[in-house]
Amino acid sequence: RLLMVFPLLTIAAWIKWGKEKKAMGAEMVAIGSLATLILFVGIIPFLVLVFPSAFSTFHLLFFDEGSYLFDPSTDLLVQLYPEGLFLSFALRIALFTVLLSLLLCFFGFLMKKDLKQEKTKNQS
Repeated sequence: RLLMVFPLLTIAAWIKWGKEKKAMGAEMVAIGSLATLILFVGIIPFLVLVFPSAFSTFHLLFFDEGSYLFDPSTDLLVQLYPEGLFLSFALRIALFTVLLSLLLCFFGFLMKKDLKQEKTKNQS
């Protein structure tokens, strides 16, 4: 919910700010969202390749060996929270992150372009 409120607060701040701060804010949002997309795309291969071994190492450090492996036919925990549930959450988070970053990047560049056009129009 906080992630949904932040863009609205940013837009409200842009409406209140002067032209110079709007241009700076538009550039920061565009660059920040673009950086988020680049980092996100860079992290995906790492997660796919390294996550299984990192998961096992983490559990070996903090739990007794084998105590974190559950049998889906007998353990209620696995029945209540199947692997697909976590995959579904991860995909939703990824999709939301990418869509929000693309949207903010688009609006940041669009606003910067509009402010630049407005500035050249006022100078002529």
